[in-house]
Amino acid sequence: MDTKSINSKIDAAASKGKSLVADATQSLSDAAATARVAAVTAQGKVEKLVTEAEHGFQEAAAKVGHAAQELTAKVSHSAQEAAQKIAHATSEAASAAEHRRQEVVGKSPPKPTAGR
Repeated sequence: MDTKSINSKIDAAASKGKSLVADATQSLSDAAATARVAAVTAQGKVEKLVTEAEHGFQEAAAKVGHAAQELTAKVSHSAQEAAQKIAHATSEAASAAEHRRQEVVGKSPPKPTAGR
């Protein structure tokens, strides 16, 4: 066997191996770069979605707060109206009782004063 021929074949195989390793390394590097770009893009999309969701939650919280304020105002207004109606009814009942007492006693009822 010829030593030059064997060395040439070994060199060719080594060169071919180096070339395959270089190609594989380049392919893996390209795949890693693509994955990195995809990860950055995905992170940006996730951050955008989180920001939009946060904004949506803030809007929903504001709407709930506004609805609660409206409900509180309505309940307060209704309570005030009920209190005024009770005060008016009580005043009318007291006035009617006074008239009735005056009738029973035989006197004319007193004239209403301002504020009654």
